[in-house]
Amino acid sequence: MRYSLRNQTKIQAVTGRLNEILSILDAYFRDNDHLEYGETEGNYQILIIKGITLYVLSHKYDVYNLAFKEFNQK
Repeated sequence: MRYSLRNQTKIQAVTGRLNEILSILDAYFRDNDHLEYGETEGNYQILIIKGITLYVLSHKYDVYNLAFKEFNQK
């Protein structure tokens, strides 16, 4: 499986944690063969990976187009 993450420049500017997000996503997509979605918000599936909430915007072939929503509160 592969992914694309939208607005990486904006994520870095706002959170300063882009490298952390990318390393978590790289590990998750390398080690898993399928996604387990959480709830749905509007028209989008919600994906929560290690404290990061993402929208699944689309899925074509083995590529998931993702958008960062927020870091979950700990």
